[in-house]
Amino acid sequence: MKEYRMNLSAAINDAYTPYAYVMLTSLFERNPEAEVYVYLLQYDLSEESKANLEGLMQQYGNHLILMPIDLKKLSEKLPRTAEWPVEVYFRLLLPDILPEEVDRILYLDADVIVNHPIRPFYETDFAGKLIIGCRDLALINLTVEQCLEKRSEKLRPLFEERRYINSGVLLFHMKELRKKYRFQYYLDLAEELNYQIFSPDQDLINYLHRDELGHADEWKYNFLTWIGANNGYDYDRTKREVSILHYAGQGPWKGGNHVHYTLERFWWEVALKTPYAKELTERFAMDAVTDQTIIGYIASLEQQRTALQNENSQLKEALNKAMGIIEKYAGK
Repeated sequence: MKEYRMNLSAAINDAYTPYAYVMLTSLFERNPEAEVYVYLLQYDLSEESKANLEGLMQQYGNHLILMPIDLKKLSEKLPRTAEWPVEVYFRLLLPDILPEEVDRILYLDADVIVNHPIRPFYETDFAGKLIIGCRDLALINLTVEQCLEKRSEKLRPLFEERRYINSGVLLFHMKELRKKYRFQYYLDLAEELNYQIFSPDQDLINYLHRDELGHADEWKYNFLTWIGANNGYDYDRTKREVSILHYAGQGPWKGGNHVHYTLERFWWEVALKTPYAKELTERFAMDAVTDQTIIGYIASLEQQRTALQNENSQLKEALNKAMGIIEKYAGK
């Protein structure tokens, strides 16, 4: 008999199923005392993906509730890019679609790893707030003007006061949230901001709920790994201190010639124990051997070297001419 119920939500497409599987495995293994109800927001999962995820639930004694999303509900005006796909907006639909018995729910992006039991965070006292989140570590060294570069000026106070949260880990007080808000509020807000939103779901959540946000420790519960790696966190320190690692940006499963770091080990330690291990390692290896980034970089360095050699030859020629003139007049 498990000790308590945990409601969890995530949003994925079919291609992201392996990463969600890894995330969920880490959550289940680190929190065996929780009976987890996973409300999975999706619109295109294959039967194979559904079967795999259902098998994972049965393995750990947890529950999968598929929440189909009608994409027609999402305005075509909402910004979408490769970095910010349509799924980022799905979490904004939670007040509309979750059953009434869900009074609180933890939302996790698929690119996180749970490293410790998170019951203390899940049972946080909302103290009158509607959402608990963590400050976005990616912005700590940016100026206000840099943060506003692609955003509406109306967001300025959030960055001046350094209270802008990252939406990858959010605890919703759903019982109270649904009393005040529906998805339409976010659509209206996006229009009010003239769609000048860069991290779109984050910007909308931060602006709409700016006075209703509680803050948790970002170095413990929404630890952006590349920021941590640049701030002295090694594997052992991270193992001790961090409860939720967030691999925002280039995922550790990508094997191209971008920067990799020791803290990716946490993700692979879980991934290699899943049925997707072979697929993930093969894809990583193929990415690594076919990526042309370094070749392109070397080519650009060669072009720079050639340009510098030409410039040096021209300067040498000009200098020789100048010396010739000096010697000519000196001889007189």
